[in-house]
Amino acid sequence: MRRIVSCLAGLVGLVVVGAIVLALWLSMTDTSALRDRLAAELSTASGYTITAQGKMNFEVLPHPGVSVEDIRVENPLLPGKKPLAQATRIEVENELLRTLQQGEIVLGTVRLSDADVWLHRNEKGQINWTPATAAPEAPPKTSGAFPLQLTPQHLAVQNFELHI
Repeated sequence: MRRIVSCLAGLVGLVVVGAIVLALWLSMTDTSALRDRLAAELSTASGYTITAQGKMNFEVLPHPGVSVEDIRVENPLLPGKKPLAQATRIEVENELLRTLQQGEIVLGTVRLSDADVWLHRNEKGQINWTPATAAPEAPPKTSGAFPLQLTPQHLAVQNFELHI
């Protein structure tokens, strides 16, 4: 019995050390290239032009996830001018156990901070909430992409403003 307890303690110790090393590595990594790649992938998947100019941070504890600052969704009718949407910060948590069980990334809580959305219809009757390009039905089978369940379990919004 004593041997089982010491093996379990050693295993827990290895997991804790691994989490600390991972957290240190993530904190020292230049995330600007990852942030730009994430924005490009989201743009392709959604059909909207999405940019992120702020910091990107990874969290390990208490819930694994990522946060990105200064996100902008371009207005398809007025590119480069007033955006369709923008947020100061978006935080996305991963449901780690469900992700491991289901074999696809399962989003937990998504938090939007200081978000603004501008809905607009121009004189031709065109609406700005229709993407300029159609989003693909599903990722190509050869893309190597990890499956993603896009519906979050919870959505938390702080300081949201809708402009019509």
